[in-house]
This record gives sequence, structure tokens and C-alpha cells, in this order.
Amino acid sequence: MNDIRIEPGDDLRAVVFKVCTALMRGGVKVVLTGGSAASIYAPEVYQSRDADFLTYAMKSPSNLMTVLSGLGFEQSGGFFIHTAVPTTLDFLDEEIRIGSDVVERYETLEEDGLTLYILTPTDCVRDRLASFFWFHDRSALVAACGVSAARSRDVDLAEIAEWAEREGETAKYLEFLDRLARYESG
Repeated sequence: MNDIRIEPGDDLRAVVFKVCTALMRGGVKVVLTGGSAASIYAPEVYQSRDADFLTYAMKSPSNLMTVLSGLGFEQSGGFFIHTAVPTTLDFLDEEIRIGSDVVERYETLEEDGLTLYILTPTDCVRDRLASFFWFHDRSALVAACGVSAARSRDVDLAEIAEWAEREGETAKYLEFLDRLARYESG
């Protein structure tokens, strides 16, 4: 019996913890990525209304639908919606990639008996920078700076610099560093 309920007023954080835990109990492992991961790490800087999950391990695709339906989500196009909350869910059935790198690590956060699998802070910054590098998404640059500042002890800038160089994006990485320095000083 599923004791997890999506309640009116649940914010993005509450929703993703509940969804991830319910799916895990149903045999589906998902990892939070994209702007929603940045919202978890730096909520004061960046807020997303959609939760982007990558399926990491799934015993059966029907488990995903069964669990989400049990939580009150309905499929609408490529997304899942719930009448009690504004957060939409998106699930991608692919390997976790940031640029040409396959990501095989993630963080596990625990809160109030719930579990959330999420990109590491370093990979969250890389993910947001990928949107900035290739889609010129300035809000993604702001999110990358916010996560870097909020989780500075956990973000490996040397690893990110090496990745940006491999991806041929050193100039935009330097723009990120400049923005980050101004962000942290002001």
C-alpha cells in the first residue's frame, strides 16, 4: 500500500521527493536532472515548475504508469500533470548524458523518510552549462552560477573546466567563471 500522497500546496521539492520514493518502491529508479535539480540545490536562485527525470533502472515500464497513477498524476501529451500541484513531470528513457559524457553517478538525498536521486552538484552545474553552451540559455547560466555558489564545497570547477575544454566550449566556460565571480561578490 502506498502511503505517499501528493497534497495541495506541495512545492517542487516535496513533489520530487515523493515521486522518486514512490517510484523506487515500485521498482523504478529515476534521477532528477535539468532545471529542477538546480531548483533543489539553489532554490533561492532558480525555480522550475517541471521536474525532469531520467529513468535509471526500471523493472517494467508499466510500473512507472501504475505508480504515477496511484499518486494522482495523469499523462497529458509527453508530460504528467496533477490537479493538486502546478509541478509537471517529464520522464526520459535514455542514459544520463551531459554533452558527450555518460553520467554514472548521482547523489542520494534523504528527507523526512523520503529519498531523492539527483545529479551531483558538479553534474548539475555541467547540465545547466550544457544548456547555456548549446542553446544559449542565459537562465541556465544563472542556475549554474547559483548552484556553484550554493554548493561551492561540492562543485568541482576543475572537472567542469576539463569537460568544457573537451566539449570545445572554453570561451563560454570562462564567461561562466566571470559571471560566477561577479555573482559571488555581489
